[in-house]
This record gives sequence, structure tokens and C-alpha cells, in this order.
Amino acid sequence: CYLAMAMCQPDAALAVLAKAPTWLNTATDGLLMPATLWRGQALAAKGENEAARAAFLEAKQAMEEKRRASGESAGTESYLALAYAGLGEKDAALQAARRATELLPMSQDVLSGAWYLYQLAGVEAEFGETESAINHIEQLLAAPAGFYISDASLRTDPVWDPIRNDPRFQKLLKTKAP
Repeated sequence: CYLAMAMCQPDAALAVLAKAPTWLNTATDGLLMPATLWRGQALAAKGENEAARAAFLEAKQAMEEKRRASGESAGTESYLALAYAGLGEKDAALQAARRATELLPMSQDVLSGAWYLYQLAGVEAEFGETESAINHIEQLLAAPAGFYISDASLRTDPVWDPIRNDPRFQKLLKTKAP
């Protein structure tokens, strides 16, 4: 599903999700993530905004319930941030994404911490927080975070589309040219 979305193939992602369980295990932190979060992202990529909104709302409710039941965690906050972002709830999305990086920074766990910083940068990019997003991208590129971000993924990952034409982002691409 992740690969299909990274390759801008939302129909392929939806086909995988049609056979997926309600909760998906993530490779990053082992936290279960609602499949409706991926579904919302795939539907949004297809322009099916009403269906995407319903999926994001379901994901938000599931993650808020998980937070109430299990307490705050970096993973829960990160996935909540994505659900809030899908619903256009900028302040809540940024707050949750930032909280995830506070709960598990790269200084404590470089692998998972990098994931949460990547998610924060993506949420920032989505909401036009370009300066902060690029600062976080630079931080990720300077760290061993190649599992989540690389020179090549800067060129292709749709998460960066909202800031792709920014001169500073373009300069970063030229600096990191193959």
C-alpha cells in the first residue's frame, strides 16, 4: 500500500486495502494503524474528496479512541496528525505531528524518530509551512534516515508536491542531484 501510494498509484493501494484487515501493523514502531487512514489518502489522491473525508474521519475517531484507551504515544500522535491533515484541521495536525517528535525524538531512537520527523515535515508541507518543512527535510537528509527520505524520494514522493516548486526545495534537489 505504501509503495503504491509513493508511486502515485492510488487504485493499486485501494485494491490492497480492499483485502486488508481493519488495523495494519506498521514496520516503523509496530503500532497498529487504521486502514482507513491509507484509504483516505488513496481516495484523496484520486480526487474522491467526500469518500476521503469519511475515511479520514473514521481514522481520526479510531486513533482518538486508541489514545483514550492506551494513552499518548508518538505513533498515535503521528497517525492522528495524518488524519487531522486529511480533514484539513491544520492546527490539530501540526500540534499532533510536533507532539510525536517530542515524545520520540531522533536523539532517542534514530529510526522511529526519523519517521515522526518525516511525518511532521509532510504535514508542514501540506499546510504551506514550507520553511519548517524544508528545515526538517535537511535534518533528515543529514541523519541516517534513508529508509524514509533520500535524494531520489525528494524527486518522486508526492508528499513533497505542495513545496516542490519552492526555490529552496529546488536548490536542495540541485544540491542532491545524482
